[in-house]
Amino acid sequence: MISTPTIKKNPDYAPYRNYDWLRESSLEYIERIAHEVWSEYNPTDPGVTILEVLCYALTDLGMRMDMPIQDLLVDQTDGVRSLHRQFHTALEIFPNAPLTFLDYRKLFLQVEGVKNAWLEKVAKPVYVDFKVDNQAQPPKISYHPFDPVERTRSFEMRGFYNVLLEYEDEVYQLRNNARTQRINAIQEEVRRTYHRNRNLGEDLLEIKAVPVQEVVVCGEIELTPNANAHEVNARILQLVQDYLSPSVPFYSLEDLLKENYPTEDIFSGPLYRRNHHRLAQLLGVLNDDAELLAYLDSHGARVTSLLSLPEEWLENAAQYLEEIREAVETATYAFGFVKDEDLEGSELRREIRVSDIMNLLLELEEVKEIRDLYIGLCNHKDDDDEECNCGEIDPDSDPWKICLDGTAQANLCFQRSNFRFYKDFLPLTIDKGRVQKRWEKLEQENTRIRFSSRVADLPLPKGLYREPGVSSPIRNDLPETYGVGPLGVPPVVGEDRVSRQAEAAQLTAYLQFFEQVLATYFCQLGKVSTLLSVDQNATTTYFTKVMEADDLQAVFKPGGIAAVEGNWLPNHRNGKRRHQIVDHLIGRFAERFSDYVYALFDQYDENQDQLILTHKEQFLRDYPGLSARRACAYNYYESSDDYWNTDNVSGLQRRLARLGGFDTADRMDLGGVSYEFYQDANAANENDFRWRFRDEFGKVLFSSTRAYRDTNKALTDLNLAFEQAKIDANIEVQQSNDAWFFIVKDNADRELARRLEVFESEELAVAAKDYVIEYLSDEPLAHEGIYLIEHILLRPALAPVETDDTHAFFSICHDQETDHSKPLDKYSFSVSVILPGWTRRFSNPDYRQFLERLIRMEMPAHILPKICWIGQSAMQEFQTAYQSYLSQIAANPNEQLPAEELANFVEVLERLRTVYWPGTLHDCVDEGGAEEDNPIVLNRTFLGNLQNPDNNAN
Repeated sequence: MISTPTIKKNPDYAPYRNYDWLRESSLEYIERIAHEVWSEYNPTDPGVTILEVLCYALTDLGMRMDMPIQDLLVDQTDGVRSLHRQFHTALEIFPNAPLTFLDYRKLFLQVEGVKNAWLEKVAKPVYVDFKVDNQAQPPKISYHPFDPVERTRSFEMRGFYNVLLEYEDEVYQLRNNARTQRINAIQEEVRRTYHRNRNLGEDLLEIKAVPVQEVVVCGEIELTPNANAHEVNARILQLVQDYLSPSVPFYSLEDLLKENYPTEDIFSGPLYRRNHHRLAQLLGVLNDDAELLAYLDSHGARVTSLLSLPEEWLENAAQYLEEIREAVETATYAFGFVKDEDLEGSELRREIRVSDIMNLLLELEEVKEIRDLYIGLCNHKDDDDEECNCGEIDPDSDPWKICLDGTAQANLCFQRSNFRFYKDFLPLTIDKGRVQKRWEKLEQENTRIRFSSRVADLPLPKGLYREPGVSSPIRNDLPETYGVGPLGVPPVVGEDRVSRQAEAAQLTAYLQFFEQVLATYFCQLGKVSTLLSVDQNATTTYFTKVMEADDLQAVFKPGGIAAVEGNWLPNHRNGKRRHQIVDHLIGRFAERFSDYVYALFDQYDENQDQLILTHKEQFLRDYPGLSARRACAYNYYESSDDYWNTDNVSGLQRRLARLGGFDTADRMDLGGVSYEFYQDANAANENDFRWRFRDEFGKVLFSSTRAYRDTNKALTDLNLAFEQAKIDANIEVQQSNDAWFFIVKDNADRELARRLEVFESEELAVAAKDYVIEYLSDEPLAHEGIYLIEHILLRPALAPVETDDTHAFFSICHDQETDHSKPLDKYSFSVSVILPGWTRRFSNPDYRQFLERLIRMEMPAHILPKICWIGQSAMQEFQTAYQSYLSQIAANPNEQLPAEELANFVEVLERLRTVYWPGTLHDCVDEGGAEEDNPIVLNRTFLGNLQNPDNNAN
């Protein structure tokens, strides 16, 4: 039944859009509060007329508030692109990096030449021999069993996978070297695809072709009188082959929407074909002309290498923006969407049933009757130059079913599969060569249709810009006799005109209160797109517009209009409101950005609030990648020139950096300027300590003036002195007797530090001062960053060798008395998280506790992290070893490190220990009432001295 659209006679409007309701409610309110002074409520009364105009203006505002959201958010210049800057599209926000086997299979199917793909788990056994002569001797570890095995234990190193590939028929049709080269190219692309989407704690071992089990299908079939026997034979072969080895079809967005697939199901799983990590920045600026042009200008070489764009496009990027956008989307997105049920239906078969094949053949209109059908296995050699020489079908086998072990792909043996066709009782002669050519054409057409679909994005609604913030003064809607409209006071004779003009000005001033409130509301509504933007420059949350009129200058005092515009907005709440808006946008993704992360920022940072806001906005802008790739590892396979000072890091590392408000998410030097705490030998209390800065050569730059017992106070002065020492005015050169030195002061002229070394002349002291300023000017005190090391990548070579290098494995502690050692397996799904433990926030025990909880919450549930906060000297040693390790992995990604180099890095990693700050141990009587006496707290402080802080660890 077709419904006819109608207009309701009595529409049920919301109160703010119901003019009659607003008017009646307003009059009732006036009667209640002003009945003693106002009794005229007829429409002719000027007060009622003004009230009606106000009610009309409110309904106008209400109707604009109910506009479609895309109309309120659309930009005046470019409606479609402005919405893309406001919202993540379905193709950006729904897909995720592969997590399940089906996800990886979807990903590999996008590689041209791959018909189907499977993953198989691989576990590598490792043996530990505890039969040692003395306790000092470490247990022996090997990939090979020990003999004898009385005190040998073993574990399985997990997280490894092999990829099994079934190639397209066109690949098998190639011969000799051409086939080998094609298969090698396909496997290389599959390997690259895997490593671009590798999960934490996992790695790929081998890529190989799935074993093929040839199957013979024969039968006798009666056809309809008009059937073409050669055509039917080719279609039968195609149906049987699709049954044995089904192709996974790709679907377009339109196809799936017609089938009423939910949007979240359509876009689930991995969809990107190219290196999403390298294209992520380009995708992020794709919808902003200015940012896209700036990116192309600064990263032209990278874009050219990724997309192979014509040089003319990059040289004249402003003219070819649309072509560049299309090229990016074509290079980024996959062939089409894949259904999970199609993937599940294409698993390696364990059973082949005659009844299934018969049902398929009976669906052909040309097949009248199947007189006989039988199946069997064919075991001929896969050689292009050798005819099929398989034996006869085993007569003792089940004639209705073949059972397979699920490790091989069934494939139709064309040479042995023969069909006899009849029309009534007349046998038909079949040319097998003709049938094969027709079958190959059908397969080619099927492949063409399969790859014709492309991934498409759901279009964002196209908004219509309606100028929601533009409004006209309500005085323009009052009767002309009021004299406040565009025409002014009506012409009158004599002195009455002056009087009327004064009355009109008075009414204009009275109406200005209402005008300004309404103008502010309209202006605020027109800025909704700015309010909900993630633009880092959008700091204003209140908007207004002063109503203008020719006679307002006569109403206000000089400068009054500017005063209204400057004082109307409550500016003191803008920052808080912006935080609330951004928190709301983050909350729409079910995320929470805790402000506690920033509670321990340097108290001298005046831009702390803006810094917090910047991190939140950056988190929103990067959210698609931070969410979809949160479990991805870094791509070591394609890091030959991208392993240090790079954003090629794990998705978890990038996410932790954003949530933790770190200085950087990149893999880079976290050392900064070196400083240390040392024991004050001349102090009255042995627990007193001082701090000092050193340059890269170990030279002391300056030391603290006072001694400390409280770590927080020491860090506060240390951070302040570091910042003040970068400014020439804060370093004062002084003379004592015949010696010269300099001191570092704060803004209150308080001495923070001094150079203990003295100089023979003022010139030498000034030169030393200038060196300090220059040395500190471009260096941070320390970067807040993170290193994440996967233990699975630290395994010794898995290739079979006669003698294993035991020292290349992680060490295993052995308890001789109990004959136990836990954990044995330090490789499977284990990572080390290394952080600088000396920065202001990272040295705070409360912040450490918070961040460790955050790391464990964000870490995939099956990954065991070892979190280590290390000191500066340990960091320098570790970074040197880590950078060397990464460079060797990047140079030879297909090979494990030599045992000696691997053992060196593992030894450095195992020596790392968490550093704590000193505390004071009190007896039961004296609990350390002084504020400077930090109590000992387990896993938060240490008992000792500060001669070498990096050694004060547990």
